[in-house]
Amino acid sequence: MGNRATSLSDTASGATTNKCLNEHIFGNLAEARKVIEVWRIDYNTQRLTDYPESLQAEIKAYIDRLAQRDLFSGDGPDRPLRETSLRNTQAHLRQMLDTLITTGRNPEDFTSLSVLSHQIVLKLPCRR
Repeated sequence: MGNRATSLSDTASGATTNKCLNEHIFGNLAEARKVIEVWRIDYNTQRLTDYPESLQAEIKAYIDRLAQRDLFSGDGPDRPLRETSLRNTQAHLRQMLDTLITTGRNPEDFTSLSVLSHQIVLKLPCRR
């Protein structure tokens, strides 16, 4: 990365960190690092509201299902996930969507999680 790109990246990262620091009070350095990392990921990814409502609703239902204990469901957890794990799961879904967008896909094409998983399996190049 060139000097200009590095300085622009540092400026954007600094702006994100400053905004985060203005809204939070941290108890320790480890807590600050965790919260800033969540903010950084959020800042660098598209908002879920940029995608079709059907996908937004399905992601919300999926996250809600992971937040509940459900011993009788084959795809539900046997204990609820912690808040941090739920945020990370949602962030990972957003990162997958962003990856597909950067490869030229249209956000409107992703109408459900099954469409998303199909695109990831079939469309992303394999590394060797």
